[in-house]
Amino acid sequence: MRLFRYISGNNQAEMKIEMTVPVAKKMNTGPRSMSYQTMSFFIPFEHQQDAPMPNNDNVNLEIVKPFCAYVKVYGGFTTLSKVRENYQSLLRELREDGRSNDISDSIYSAGYDDRFKLFNRHNEVWIISKNNKPSENAAVPDLPNTSSEPKPAKSTADKKLTEKTPQFCDENDCPLFYVKKNTTDFQLRCYNESYKWVSTSVANMNSKLAGKTAFWRLFRYIEGSNAKQMKIKMTVPVTMMMQPLQPGSGSFVKEDFTMSFFIPFKHQKDAPAPTADDVELNTVKPFCAYVREYGGFSNMEKVETHYKELLNALKLQGIDDFYTNMFYTAGYDAPYKLFNRRNEIWLISKSQNPMQSLVVLLALVGLSVVQARPKEPDFCHGLECPHFKTVNKTDAFELRCYETDYKWASTIVAGYEYDEAVRMGFMRLFNYIEGDNVKKLKIAMTAPVAVEIQAGQGPFCKNNFTVNFFVPFKYQDNPVEPTSKSVFISSLKKFCAYVKSYGGYSNIKLIQENTEKLSEALVKAGLGDTFIKEVFFYAGYDSPFRVFDRHNEIWFIKKDSDDKTLNF
Repeated sequence: MRLFRYISGNNQAEMKIEMTVPVAKKMNTGPRSMSYQTMSFFIPFEHQQDAPMPNNDNVNLEIVKPFCAYVKVYGGFTTLSKVRENYQSLLRELREDGRSNDISDSIYSAGYDDRFKLFNRHNEVWIISKNNKPSENAAVPDLPNTSSEPKPAKSTADKKLTEKTPQFCDENDCPLFYVKKNTTDFQLRCYNESYKWVSTSVANMNSKLAGKTAFWRLFRYIEGSNAKQMKIKMTVPVTMMMQPLQPGSGSFVKEDFTMSFFIPFKHQKDAPAPTADDVELNTVKPFCAYVREYGGFSNMEKVETHYKELLNALKLQGIDDFYTNMFYTAGYDAPYKLFNRRNEIWLISKSQNPMQSLVVLLALVGLSVVQARPKEPDFCHGLECPHFKTVNKTDAFELRCYETDYKWASTIVAGYEYDEAVRMGFMRLFNYIEGDNVKKLKIAMTAPVAVEIQAGQGPFCKNNFTVNFFVPFKYQDNPVEPTSKSVFISSLKKFCAYVKSYGGYSNIKLIQENTEKLSEALVKAGLGDTFIKEVFFYAGYDSPFRVFDRHNEIWFIKKDSDDKTLNF
């Protein structure tokens, strides 16, 4: 946090400095232990000549002279034990290669990823070389000009953007506006230019789940799930259209939401089309809104409170020229920002609005009608998952029937223990949905991740697993073909299964325990001969970052299912 505060402005120039990589940590290496000693952030090229002095006495600027290092790369989320393990591995390799005399005591770990990045993480261990030095003739990449020469003057358009971009946008692109009226309780704000936004609608979910679902759809769009496979920078605000219900309805708003991201200025004219059917580009015509601002981490209780306070403030001034069948929330901050957070409620003005029709305004959110499907269970947490019918349910298990033939993306992993096999299988399938397919399409994540496990002669099971991702409904009739030979499209015929559910973070021990409990419950119920014993399935529904309300299942396939073998 010391270094993060420094780049966030806790320096003598009160300058915000862009985050860089890697984050380097110098290590203490004792005879039996290893610990972190010093952490360092690389200063961006543009500030190499004029980096501001820190305000904190515990933070120092240092110049690192040219050096060479032996580097070992590894993936995943790093820990001190992984640093130690990879350091010792690198040390052995260097000694075996006859380089013992070139090994210094200077050891570093280097991390390149945000803590929220799940896949393709990159970590390094550095051992600084004693004898090798960078060659004076070594090729050096062209670096940005960091001289003190004056920078070119900004264009008139640039000045206009700089002057009008609100400070609370925190240097992010956000739509420009002017304030027509300002009071202690609200302001009348007018956006007098047409802007493009990217939007998605979510129905039949509570606000929290809808927000997560919508955000990830739009985040995938800016991460490259678009016609140009272009990465687009994040902007603010993130808006959410809500529709208030009448008092006494039992709920504040309808379970029908639309979220929108503002398209950055540089892409306003050439924003790439989304590849996902549930995401669309819209043009917002000029409009005015009554806006109430509040701080802290927002939630539906705060939204309702400030929405009602804005209504009361407008009523006290005799203002009623706003639409009452919908309003917007606007958020400006990343979830990890702790202080000076900003949230807003917008009520769209009728008379102040340059537009003649509400229909034009609703281009902001594209109130598209999504074809209705049976509602996914709550434990799917907003992801598409195969539909089923619960035939019978007891305290120990349920009998569930999947009454439709479904397509899955599958991969077989043999010769590994469970954890490693599932990790390998998951990454093969994740690469498939990320674009490793014949159409180079990004395909939405679904649930569950189903792992077929063959019962074997060993303590628990053979080292032979099939990992499966459910194919989204839009591709069920024509699944996108994988490019990897280790991934294939399989068809699972309709079937029934005895299912035991359990929570928490699953592992091979919990799978074994719940498999035994399900088997015992079925035998006790006189159903011991009614399910296939050669194979069963583990089904997981959650990302590793979901802490609460996790859902896991064990499936025993009923013998009279249409697909007797049930092999994917």
